[in-house]
Amino acid sequence: MLKMNKNVETCYNQIMNTLERLYELGYIKYYDKPKITESKKRVLITWNNHTSSKELNEHYFLSPKQYIKIISTRAYHALLKDNSIIRFSFEFEKSKLMKESLLWWPCPANINEEDAVELSLDDAIIMAIISEEKEDNVIMRSPVRIDFDANNDTPKHPKSHIHFQNADTRINSNYPICFNRFIDFIIKNFYPDWDVNFDKRNFISFSIDDSNHVNYCNSTNIIY
Repeated sequence: MLKMNKNVETCYNQIMNTLERLYELGYIKYYDKPKITESKKRVLITWNNHTSSKELNEHYFLSPKQYIKIISTRAYHALLKDNSIIRFSFEFEKSKLMKESLLWWPCPANINEEDAVELSLDDAIIMAIISEEKEDNVIMRSPVRIDFDANNDTPKHPKSHIHFQNADTRINSNYPICFNRFIDFIIKNFYPDWDVNFDKRNFISFSIDDSNHVNYCNSTNIIY
């Protein structure tokens, strides 16, 4: 199936090579292979175990409930060594990237690994958050989600943007980015002590429809 679309194959191989590399370096505790689904016009690289739940909508973007729901349903791709989550999706139409979503959801608490083994990770996090004795274990960190949607480009919703701190916060970004550029961005900004270097020559520049030019309400722009 992958050989039917060179763009999907290149993206998929980059993802798998990087996940395997980070796992071998000890920065990832667990990872799952991306799920690939194909329709007549589009190919989607995404995660397994899609579920419908109120905890997964935009209103819970900053809530530990969303993190716990993702963990408990295994609806993610990689669990980092600090129990933070990596999740992503890419949607292609022939040679063009139409949509992407790249999520880093930091674990909301410092977790005792023995508790995680004995209680399960989600129960250990719940205990760490609600227990007054362990309130110092709570970590205040915002998720970061980088989105692209070629067909949703308006003054209030740039087709390329980054979310953090608030579900309705959309900071403009110049273009969609590949998995390696995303991981490079997360490591440089949130794990500066990790010894991981990416060869920028291996970054993927996606083909997109760039015919529309919109004046966005928010002039702030992030360049990766």
